This record gives sequence, structure tokens and C-alpha cells, in this order.
Amino acid sequence: MLLGLSRIIDCPGGVVPFELELDLSGLVFGACRPVTEPVAAKGEVRNEAGVLELSGTVSTTLHAVCDRCAVPFIRAVRYPLRAILTADSDGGDPEDPWVFPLTDDSADLDEIVTTCFVLNMLTALMGGLPTATYSQNVGIVSTNKVVNRTVFTLTGAFLLLAGICPKFSAILTTIPQCVLGGATVTVFSSIAMTGMKLITSEDLTARNTTIVGLSAALGVGVSQASSALSQFPKEITIIFGKSPVVIATIMAVLLNIILPKDEKKAEQKA
Repeated sequence: MLLGLSRIIDCPGGVVPFELELDLSGLVFGACRPVTEPVAAKGEVRNEAGVLELSGTVSTTLHAVCDRCAVPFIRAVRYPLRAILTADSDGGDPEDPWVFPLTDDSADLDEIVTTCFVLNMLTALMGGLPTATYSQNVGIVSTNKVVNRTVFTLTGAFLLLAGICPKFSAILTTIPQCVLGGATVTVFSSIAMTGMKLITSEDLTARNTTIVGLSAALGVGVSQASSALSQFPKEITIIFGKSPVVIATIMAVLLNIILPKDEKKAEQKA
């Protein structure tokens, strides 16, 4: 299935939803074919400050036999669906498992869903968590435009070497704090600017300004004033008082539901 993306490639904030089912009954894991039911995928492709990010979920029901006790089992599974799409043929390697090139401004959803599903299955079989891209990477990619497979391979090799070689890890600790601080400031400033671009991609009406302003103010304010939740149980303080993201997200969702829609947009939809 090809998903046309021509209308959002040059439109930051643009969204194209998708929903499909695939027949992956031919996949073999070990000595069985556990994917006998259709694999359902649902999500959207969003232009995040010039970077096309595909997000959603992929789910199915597995029918397999336990290798340890030889007992058949049925298990419903759901994995995150994350990928970066690139329209620039020189911007990335089409063999990269998480970066997919566009063909005539269209994305091959069959290839993307199958790749993400298989990679998540293999990771789960090895006892790991399902693999997914981090949203921070979107801010970095939008700044340096680097999505080449070689760069990610070298980065993974450095991390692997640091994990198994104490001497190499000791060398990394010699990096001055001022260098690490400068790199951190640069990365998170690009992430912040990506968020600001997303906000300004919509009209700054009174409704949108209220949602963004109140959400940001409450999120940052409550996390900075730890005594604001002192009368609540410890669990509430840990969840809502440690990170501004939780309160800001909840407030943004609630305000978006509660506040009335703009009349002009409502008339256009009608």
C-alpha cells in the first residue's frame, strides 16, 4: 500500500493518517509460523519541522507453541510503530532499518510495517523492549539533516565498545564538562525550537494561545514548586511533581477537549 505524502512534504505540521492490515502468515520464527492472523497497523505521518515522522501501533494475535513446555498458547501483542521518511535520495541509506525513502512522494506502508513488526518481534524474543525512535532525535535530525546509515552504525559501535571495554569508557570520561555542557545545550535548544515551530505552524488564536500557555505554565510551575503537591500521597507527587511533561500533556489534552473550537475552523469543516 502506497501512502501519498505530497501535500505535507512542504507543510510543517501537516498530518496524513493511515490504517491497513497485512498478511504476514509466511513469517517463520524458529520452527513455527506464529503470525496466522492479520497484522493491523494504524497511525499517522506528520511533518515535524520538515522531518516526516511516521508513528502509530501495529498489533496482532500470535498462535505458537512454547519451546520450554511444548504447550500451545495464544497471545495478543501490540508494538509501537516509528520510522523516519526521507524524500532526499542522498539524505539516507534505503537499507537503514528505521529510515525509509519515499518513492514519488509516497511511502510504502507494507515495507515499513513489516520491517518494524519483525524487528520488534526479534527484540522481544531476546528479552528486550520493543525498539522505537526517540522524539529527541527528530530535533537533532531537523538540525543536522543527517540520516545516513553509516553515522548510526558508527554511533552504535562506539556505544557497544563503551559498554564492553572499561578502558574506552575511561577515555570518554576525560571529555571536559564544558564540552558536554555545550553539546547538551545545543541539542536541547534544537529540540525546543522544533517544538516552537510546531506551535507556530498553527494560527496563534486565543484558544491555541490559552492551551499552550496554561499547559506550559502549570507543567513548569508545579515541577518547580515541590510544595504544591505536598498534601497529596507520595505516588501523586512522584508522577506529577517530578516532570513537567506529565502535567503539561494532561492539561493540553483536557483544554483541547473543553475549550470551544474556533468558529472559522468549524465553519470550514462544515
